[in-house]
Amino acid sequence: MFKKNFHILLLLTVIGLFLFQIFLQFKLAKLDGQIIDEAPHISAGYTYLAKGDYRFNPEHPPLVKYTAGLGLLAAKPHVPNSDHAWGAAGHFYIDAYGPASNYGQEMLYTSGNDANDVLFAARIGPVVLTLILGLLILFTAIYFWGWWAGLVAYALYTLDPLIAGHGHLVTTDVGASIGYLTTVIGLWYLITKQNYKSAIIFGILFGIAQLMKFTLLMLIPLVIGTVIYLIRKNKTDRKANNRIFVLAITAMVVTFITIWAGYGFHRSTLPFDTGFSDAGQAISQPSNGALRQMYNFPKLFSWIPLPYDYIRGAAMVLNHTGGGHPSYLLGQHSTTGWKYYFPLLIIVKTPIPELILIISALVILIRKKLLKGFAAFAALAAAWYMVVAIISPANLGLRHIMPVYPLLFLITGYWVSISGKKIKYLATALIVILGLLMAYAYPFYLSYFNQLAGGSYNGYKIATDSNLDWGGDLKYIKSYVDNHPSTSYYVMYNWDSEEALDYYDIARRPTDQIGSDSNGMLIIGASTLQSPNWMWVKEHKLVDQITPGVLVYNLDEQK
Repeated sequence: MFKKNFHILLLLTVIGLFLFQIFLQFKLAKLDGQIIDEAPHISAGYTYLAKGDYRFNPEHPPLVKYTAGLGLLAAKPHVPNSDHAWGAAGHFYIDAYGPASNYGQEMLYTSGNDANDVLFAARIGPVVLTLILGLLILFTAIYFWGWWAGLVAYALYTLDPLIAGHGHLVTTDVGASIGYLTTVIGLWYLITKQNYKSAIIFGILFGIAQLMKFTLLMLIPLVIGTVIYLIRKNKTDRKANNRIFVLAITAMVVTFITIWAGYGFHRSTLPFDTGFSDAGQAISQPSNGALRQMYNFPKLFSWIPLPYDYIRGAAMVLNHTGGGHPSYLLGQHSTTGWKYYFPLLIIVKTPIPELILIISALVILIRKKLLKGFAAFAALAAAWYMVVAIISPANLGLRHIMPVYPLLFLITGYWVSISGKKIKYLATALIVILGLLMAYAYPFYLSYFNQLAGGSYNGYKIATDSNLDWGGDLKYIKSYVDNHPSTSYYVMYNWDSEEALDYYDIARRPTDQIGSDSNGMLIIGASTLQSPNWMWVKEHKLVDQITPGVLVYNLDEQK
């Protein structure tokens, strides 16, 4: 009887966590303003489905954008004229981020729509993906290790601020996490079954991963390494190796078909000219994050039987990740990143109870050699992702290693499930504390920093970009300005367009002439504050913090 009641309690807890995540994600979807990457994703998702045109936002595959587009189709927003934007975005050599972003901004703020309603409609699909990822983690853990593992892994996922902060946004990070986890599961299934069914399922899952985010091309070495391992394991069995080869070819063909299906079997011809057009040359400069050497790409990769838009997007991402991106960390600026960037962010942006559980699980499982079966394979996949991320010069935020977290949650659930009552009680207590920390941090989850960092309001001293402020604080700025009407503010919040600030009727002074000799009050985003050109602001008095990522300085007073 006790065991039956205990399982009922576990089930009710899981249901409670699921309902909590639904409520929280939809609440945040209404509360948060538009973050910078949502404008091009929204414009792309809508035009892909409504017009069958794939020119916008090729640097991200279409699957997550489809989910946003479905919500927009249902909302039936007024849309801007697209001819001028598509004309620029259609050139292979041009970074199409600008035209797509402008179209999205116009749809939200200058086309007669309610921007909040349009944004919410676009976010419904990503919220559903976040719920799906949670259920995938839950049922994977239950399947391999039972209810205790499922409860722990699912609770860590549901109560993690990284997931909460990004799960309702029209971005590709949750989608990438789904793609990485399902591919790892599919690869394990292929390894253990080695039949045509497992090869086809893996091919579909791997193809879906490539439709989620281009960084999941990093799965290719993991897949190749697995095939080599199987061949070496069966080196004396030619028949078994021939079967592995045939299964690998089958999976590859299914992957290609899946990718083509994801692009609607849309076909265009790759260009073969060897130089930039005048328009392309004008935009393709390093300062605009463009594709400097991309003129070689079509000739090198035109033989690959994949959609034009997929090849173009992959080229853009490989160029971006290989070339680096301006970033800030602990008072330093770099375009090539730091090897300790992601390890440090894990330490300062993961809640301490969660850190204790994850680190304890890894240390004990490795020391006692208890990592076996799928848990060991999940650990290998997590380690591989971390290695690639650490090597990459593009340090833009903890969200870029989000796919590692579901694997760590599963491994932690596995550890708790094979441990005794004391560990289970400890895990339960830490998860309760984690829940309390989540309640305390509401609603600023994207900008969450733990107590080791001095809390979220100290985070701007450590890291910026999508770790802290990413454009979503516009409504909080509006509220602050309205509640302090006696003061005239400069507003330097570069994530959002002037049209966005105008839409929310944020009273402000012109900022085109602002400089170190200006006076008055300045509202500034942390990422702008920590950029080299704005370091002078720190010489003045910090008088308030609207959110963890938006600060108010008095330019009339020195620090």
